[in-house]
Amino acid sequence: MNIIKRTLNTNNQSINQSHFLQICCRSQLATLDGHFSKKFPNNLDAGAEFIVLFLKSIKQCTDGIIPRYFEVINEPDAVWKYISWNTVIDFHRIVAQKLKTQFPGIKVGGPTKNTEVSGSDKNDFRVWGFSRQFLDMSLDHLDFFSCHPYNFVVVEGNSYRWEGMNEARLVAFMDTVENYAYQKKGHSVPLIISEYGLAGIRGMDENKASPFIDWSYINQHISHMFTYFNFRHVVDVAVGFLLSYETYLGQKSLHYSLFHGNGSKANAAKAYQLWHHVNYRHKFLRIDSSFDNKERKISPLAMGNPDNGDIVVLLQNYDRSQARVKLNFDQHWFSPSTGISHCHYLNSHKEPVLDE
Repeated sequence: MNIIKRTLNTNNQSINQSHFLQICCRSQLATLDGHFSKKFPNNLDAGAEFIVLFLKSIKQCTDGIIPRYFEVINEPDAVWKYISWNTVIDFHRIVAQKLKTQFPGIKVGGPTKNTEVSGSDKNDFRVWGFSRQFLDMSLDHLDFFSCHPYNFVVVEGNSYRWEGMNEARLVAFMDTVENYAYQKKGHSVPLIISEYGLAGIRGMDENKASPFIDWSYINQHISHMFTYFNFRHVVDVAVGFLLSYETYLGQKSLHYSLFHGNGSKANAAKAYQLWHHVNYRHKFLRIDSSFDNKERKISPLAMGNPDNGDIVVLLQNYDRSQARVKLNFDQHWFSPSTGISHCHYLNSHKEPVLDE
């Protein structure tokens, strides 16, 4: 909320903070210390009642506001030693039933899987079976399917590469979820990307200041946003893991901080600055790109403003070299008279540049 507030105030716009309390809320019940000794409650019904009390407290403290979306457990794959997958599924179902009774209109979902999402195609799609098993329950009892797609950068000498949840794997995973939902129910399932980001840099010291690492966070954020825009018919919400200002991991956490300690903008803020040319008046236009039987290197998006006739073309280059792109407006339906270019790129000194 602080990130959004700071950004909007810079543009002299007012905000209603209560709107942002409704974006998303998730339970950390699976990692509670103390009485549970980092183990999950044996009585799932009692655990679900705990979450109901938690939501009632939120409603009381916010003068009647409850979260629009609620995720039952945060990244249960990270605590697999304490919770079986069948328990995770059963607990989601029980919590959803209780919350929907107490708070009509709230949307409940999950499973917010993290590491297993990026490897869902490995070992002959063995890990995908867990998501399929969850969908067998959630398509009847929950409102959305959520996950945390992360990827990382591997640096070797003067070269680097992206691994993990790159665009091809991310698109394939969302396609698989939607295809399975359609086969089971005849319709799509809403997707909530409640957290996405860069898991880290391998081959570099992340606790040293590095413009290249800053660029990696910026580029990862922008490239994922292109994918979610292309899936806007099923992706309801996408939340990037870029924080306002954090120091708890030293320089490592400063790389994904939007601001410096003195309040000035950090490099990571460029991940959002690129999008300020787009607003709610813009409408998405149909766009096609040629198929060459290879993983695409350029992701295109186009939007038009019906109020003034402006066209915005967005291009994301997934390659490490510059590319020449030709735009064709079929049958001359649009004849641009002037154009303005805005570009974010990594310069020859491996520094992130936002060319306005």
